[in-house]
Amino acid sequence: MKKFISLLRSYPITLATLGILVSSMFIFPTVASITLFVFAISGVVFIVFGEHFPFEIILQKKFGIHRETSVPVLLFILALFTGVLHVPTIVTVFLQKLDIIMFIFCMAFLSQGLDRSGFFAFIAYHFIQMARGHMRLLILCVFLLSSILAYFTTNDLVIIVLTPIIFSIAMQSHIKNVKLLLIGEFVAANITAMGQLWGSPTNIIFAKTLHLSFFQYTSLMIIPTIFCTALSLIALFIVTSGVKFFPQRWQWEYIDNYMMHETYEYSSFTLNMLYWVLLFCCTFLLVIFATNTNHTLFYAIIPAFVGAIGLICIESTKTVKTEITASFKRIPYGIFFFSMFYFSIVAELIKTQFVTNGVIPFLTDLLNFPPPIVAIFGTIGTSIVVNILNDLPSSAIIAEILQRIHSTQTASLLAFMQSTLIGLNLGTCLTPVGALAGMIWLNIIRTEEKRYHIKNMIIPTRIDLVRYSFIQFIPIAVLTSVVSSLFIYR
Repeated sequence: MKKFISLLRSYPITLATLGILVSSMFIFPTVASITLFVFAISGVVFIVFGEHFPFEIILQKKFGIHRETSVPVLLFILALFTGVLHVPTIVTVFLQKLDIIMFIFCMAFLSQGLDRSGFFAFIAYHFIQMARGHMRLLILCVFLLSSILAYFTTNDLVIIVLTPIIFSIAMQSHIKNVKLLLIGEFVAANITAMGQLWGSPTNIIFAKTLHLSFFQYTSLMIIPTIFCTALSLIALFIVTSGVKFFPQRWQWEYIDNYMMHETYEYSSFTLNMLYWVLLFCCTFLLVIFATNTNHTLFYAIIPAFVGAIGLICIESTKTVKTEITASFKRIPYGIFFFSMFYFSIVAELIKTQFVTNGVIPFLTDLLNFPPPIVAIFGTIGTSIVVNILNDLPSSAIIAEILQRIHSTQTASLLAFMQSTLIGLNLGTCLTPVGALAGMIWLNIIRTEEKRYHIKNMIIPTRIDLVRYSFIQFIPIAVLTSVVSSLFIYR
């Protein structure tokens, strides 16, 4: 009994969630939708909040297997064993979604090359020089830099590459408070990513499911991207102007001046940077071709991998085999298991009576309202779902539902699609639970904190992100939804 109590005290969240998960299968054996939702929510809770068992720590240190991999695999086994998931569903999902997952891996592989070339550090250096030693300007410059990079690349890539650069700059310039710097970077990357089909995995999932071409997606999202980014920048400007009005315990105040460095390793644009930028551009052109002709993304993935390996062979100072192997090892393979698990859950959930007889008729009736009303509901509703289920499964299930809605209200349907994409991206800024990007961001912050042995620097926490996002979320969500829908309406 004492051992059981000790176990409960050591792993309260993990054991409580596991208990709820197992109980749901016995309490609601005939209500598949409830069990599927419990499985989906449990996965997010285990990954984000669950305590780590000793064997998990060993897996992480020895094999680099994190919870993003181990939790979905264990839930997969449990779901198959109990009949919640079925093998034919998993096989179908694998064949339909493989190119999306491989494209995410491809972007991660290309991003390593851009990072190694020093391209991101070069861009960051010149943006930081624009601030001329003023912290307030630096915060706004980092926001703009993150926005531009996220629009032309991906949100995950920007967060993975730019966060360590910000820490490096902060250490060199003796900046003591990096809360608003890092929060601004994270928010900008996730918001501006809505503008391009490849901006985030959720966009790719949504567009592929609804067969949206590159040009259809871009024309639908250009207005909300510009408007939402501008509003978020204004919100950041207001916050940086009035940090003294916020509670002192939030620790958002900063010293306005910092030390500038005139010399930097990546202050000049190199030929190597040019090669990787051109490869990125060629890949995106192939993505445009694939989506506009309704072909698989492998038309872009295979040439991108071949081109990247070729550039590694040209530039490598080590043995080519070692460099290529190292690049493949750094690909976030955990996304495969995470995505496959949630895609399979969605495939089963979409067949339940809750969705077919409840959700789809409700949304069909909702589309009879004017586009601005539909848009507000879509943005706020999607943002809530994102912070319960995570953005990848939310994107998959909403896209599958929209595919099954037949409505004559074209303007309202387009407004709902647009507002869903706004919510899928803007909603990820509310909490670290909303997206894998949030988990990655917090993990990088912890890694950099250990790397520099940071003791006196003030860095953001989960609650800081929640505080900042809730200050701006409602006005930005409502205004962006209404204004964007009016352009559709006209």
